[in-house]
Amino acid sequence: MASSNYSLKRQQALAEFGDFVLDNEGLDEVLQESCRLIASALGVDFAKVIEIFPGKEVGFVRAGVGWRPGVVGHEHVNLTDRSSEAFAVQMAQPVICNDITRETRFTFAPFLSDHGVVALVNVPILLPGRVPWGVLEVDARELREFGQDDVDFLKTYAMALGPVIDRARAVAGREAARSKLAESEESLRTLIQGMPQLVWRATGEGWWTWASPQWRALTSQKKHEGLGQGWLQAVHPDDRQAARASWHEAIQRADFSAEYRIYAAKEGRYRWFQTRAAPVRNETGTIVEWLGTSTDIEDLRQLQERQQVLVAELQHRTFNLMSLVRSIADATMRSSDTLADFKPKFRDRIAALARTQRLLSRLSDDDRVSFETLLLGELDAVGALTDEHRRVTFAGPDNIALRSSTVQILAMVLHELATNAVKYGALGQHDAKLAISWKLEAEGSEEPWLRIDWIETGVVMPVTEQSLRGTGQGRALIENALPHQLNAKTKYVLGSEGVCCFIKIPVSSYERIEVTHAT
Repeated sequence: MASSNYSLKRQQALAEFGDFVLDNEGLDEVLQESCRLIASALGVDFAKVIEIFPGKEVGFVRAGVGWRPGVVGHEHVNLTDRSSEAFAVQMAQPVICNDITRETRFTFAPFLSDHGVVALVNVPILLPGRVPWGVLEVDARELREFGQDDVDFLKTYAMALGPVIDRARAVAGREAARSKLAESEESLRTLIQGMPQLVWRATGEGWWTWASPQWRALTSQKKHEGLGQGWLQAVHPDDRQAARASWHEAIQRADFSAEYRIYAAKEGRYRWFQTRAAPVRNETGTIVEWLGTSTDIEDLRQLQERQQVLVAELQHRTFNLMSLVRSIADATMRSSDTLADFKPKFRDRIAALARTQRLLSRLSDDDRVSFETLLLGELDAVGALTDEHRRVTFAGPDNIALRSSTVQILAMVLHELATNAVKYGALGQHDAKLAISWKLEAEGSEEPWLRIDWIETGVVMPVTEQSLRGTGQGRALIENALPHQLNAKTKYVLGSEGVCCFIKIPVSSYERIEVTHAT
């Protein structure tokens, strides 16, 4: 998964580079943005571009990120025979130094050690015709084993920078010959065609003159079918009018931006794309064409929609949780004579609620809390699973999955039963016993029901029910809350030998456990 994430970040860096090149002509801006994207994609501390002065043994730090003021635009690098930058340029191959403090092959610029640089990679930047122009370098403050994937990414980026730099020099200086400019533009077109985005050119209000191979691969349109306004046939019918309107507004704003669905032929469905275009002007400032890209944002939109659902669910659960806490506080207050009596009861009930929340928070989307896990957690909290309490017996199948909506209140019921059993019942009297059993039953439908039997025997019951006043909260939950909130069927009996409680609730049906039919 980590490798996939790194690969995705690097593809995204190349895609953003393509977008930036379309929107910006200034070479310094392009180089600076390149350093930022590279440093982010590789997770390094520094990145820089060094331009070599022809005929001189010196290089100039033209752009960079991470460096203190006084490096970018000011620092020079001596390109002696032993410098790593000179070797990269002369041999036209990358130089990898995983620990420059132990490196004996090369010398390094003093400002690297001043910044704590330990590891680096130098990759030559070559213009079309393999003419050396400079060095792309990344630096790290810690020991790092730069892998082949890292080097290949830097080489790809350096190859992309070559034609961009060459084109910028030709446009800025007006000194390149027409053939060289055409060659540079062809190199840039080749670069654009290799991007993961859909790239196209248009005139007027969206009349396409060219579409990259990616467009045809996605939509299965033939080369001529997407030209003019034929590209609209690949746009979702419900989005076409909005796409046309966006083009009309783009003429007035000199900027095109829209989101609409495009048909993905191989998948047989539409996917959301973000489409942007920038105008190309002639010497008089007139827009002569548009260069645009369409970026797949289907996964991003699904993630945003899911995030909205999760936020709404979180708000809903928080509201319910606060309401439950208030209800617990009110019920505990009613059953308490003094504040000293209230505090331990309230603390224990909130602790039970917290245990349930921890269980729920650890689940993935498709997971469920099992009844056995919930039961053992509540019994363990009151010390009922120690050797001293071996008189507790269990009988029931494993992995009965509970609905998330039932876990919270069922945990509170089990907590009340267990707490009262410790104080007054089978878990507090040496000769008493507690039998807990559970099974799945069918109630005339495909949906299974969980039956829970809690039976105490051998309990010496108090003479008056005043001694059992602590059972009020649990009994109210069993006889009122469970039927009302979960459509449960319950029965609570204070028998001559202890509490007998019977509960039946609907549960999740995805676990394949044998279900018995109720008789």
